[in-house]
Amino acid sequence: MPSRSKWVFSWILKIALPNLHPGSALTRVIKLNSDASPQEINAIDAVVGKDDLIFSQESVYLNNSRIMPNAKAGLCSFHQIDWNYVSHSKYKSTIAATKSSSIMARAEVDMILCWLWYFLKHYELQEEIRLSQYLLTFYLNDEQDDHFAELDVSFRNSFKGYLTNSFFENEKKLVEAFFGGMTMDFVTTGINESWHRAFKYSVNGPRPRHDVAEAADRIICLEEKKDSRKSVKTAFDLTSTFAKSKHRSEQFYIAELTNYCNTKLFKEHGELTKHFIYQQSDTTFYVKRDYLCHDPTPQEDLNLSTAVGQRLFDTVEKINIGLTSLEQGALMKIKAKLLGDKKGNLPQYRAILYHVMKWTIPQF
Repeated sequence: MPSRSKWVFSWILKIALPNLHPGSALTRVIKLNSDASPQEINAIDAVVGKDDLIFSQESVYLNNSRIMPNAKAGLCSFHQIDWNYVSHSKYKSTIAATKSSSIMARAEVDMILCWLWYFLKHYELQEEIRLSQYLLTFYLNDEQDDHFAELDVSFRNSFKGYLTNSFFENEKKLVEAFFGGMTMDFVTTGINESWHRAFKYSVNGPRPRHDVAEAADRIICLEEKKDSRKSVKTAFDLTSTFAKSKHRSEQFYIAELTNYCNTKLFKEHGELTKHFIYQQSDTTFYVKRDYLCHDPTPQEDLNLSTAVGQRLFDTVEKINIGLTSLEQGALMKIKAKLLGDKKGNLPQYRAILYHVMKWTIPQF
């Protein structure tokens, strides 16, 4: 498109589409999704039906005069959450600073993001929506002393501002569909964008009018571009060395392992009555907890998961010092993968996240 101004979207919707799809095709459209572009949203609002108008001759005329009188405008959930909040310059630094304070603060921030996705993906009834809103409001206004981590005031205020000005402001477009009221279908523009990526990739590919030689040259060109991207990634993986040189030495790992073992043994020695100990030699001990008589409590399980997650959290922060910007970016991706709310995260962090989520996110 020559521009992302409103007139471009209006021209596409009001002039191009009626000529490309004459007849009754556009009147049969029931849902029209868009991303977070305000120009695109305003242009779509001008062509879809307005079912919330008071029934009158004027409202019937307004609906019938629109290009898509039976359609409802919808917003892409991914753009609404990721673009308008997680990756938005207004909120991004506050989110990153809060998640970097501790493992429990990171879990609470991820819980809030999970709440946004649960709101759009899983709730189907008005009562479920209102209950989830009530629990989140109560959580944000509650005293921080009872929470697992104390979130910064600036983060809570910025999140409240996002909910008020962006999320709940567009609640109807996010969750309402044409099919008999309110539904929570997972509505994103992902299918369209995947098609666009494939189209852009294949622009330089073969066409039916090309002969065999030219088609082969174009296929080879596409493969060379793909191999080039793979080579760049492989070269980065081979040449990148994480952490400082002293951290890569054998003595450093021996000292760290020794400190860990001493701390672990000292702690378990204090809980001697809960463990079986077998000494195989002067330097070898086997330690096992007596689960039959001293089964861990849920709080002990949570403390263990928290300790493992916090240790990984602190280790990443230590390694991050002295790295190049490329190495720091790669390390942060690994950290976001292991200590995140998506698939492939650390089992211990998943246990922490589930424990935090159960107080705020209702599941029906």
